Amino acid sequence: MSDVALSNQQTLKLKYAVELRRNRIEGADSDRPYVGLENIESGTGRLIASATTEIADGEFVSAVGDSLSAVFEAGDILFGKLRPYLAKAWIAEFNGRCSTELLPLRPEKIDPRFGLYVILSQQFIDAVDASTFGSKMPRADWEFIGNLPIPLPTQRQQSSIARFLDRETADIDALIAAKQRLLDLLAEKRRAIVAEAVMRGLDPTAPMRPSGIDWLGDIPAHWEIERSRWLFTERDQRS
Repeated sequence: MSDVALSNQQTLKLKYAVELRRNRIEGADSDRPYVGLENIESGTGRLIASATTEIADGEFVSAVGDSLSAVFEAGDILFGKLRPYLAKAWIAEFNGRCSTELLPLRPEKIDPRFGLYVILSQQFIDAVDASTFGSKMPRADWEFIGNLPIPLPTQRQQSSIARFLDRETADIDALIAAKQRLLDLLAEKRRAIVAEAVMRGLDPTAPMRPSGIDWLGDIPAHWEIERSRWLFTERDQRS
């Protein structure tokens, strides 16, 4: 790890490590795909689909998007300044346009992957979040964000750290995905057990008969059927 050890002196203000792209474009005048804040997953640096977008065959397909958009190029780091505590950042994989609530940052003196990990770090996010203004729509200002000092080791160290984190986070993501599949299976089993007990009872040997109700199917022969309106009383209280 000595190869990637950082010195306390290896820091630089963010605005000197990246360049903020300030170009704007009207959505109606552009065929560039549009990326909104909702298309960036919190904390992971991944692009995701939304109600107005999809990812088909590896291609990002979007709707028209906002009328006025910021322009970004492949390799830029997009950082969400609105509600920065959501930690939304992504390295652009194609040329496009994005919400003006995203800051397109062109890496100059920083490895893009290393830069992404830096601005997604909890320390950086907390510092940006502490600077926000506006109670309902808290957002940070580039003047503050750009002046935050960030660690900046040599390019070789940056690449080594980024590769290490890519491997480690990929392993963690795989474990999370496996755990999620297990949780989904357990949830499905839970639903099946509940449905079986509620609709069929606890005795698997009990004789069955048609209920006469399509969605209910067969029920134990000794069970009765009653309309739910006779089993419940609707509360009609107002406050």
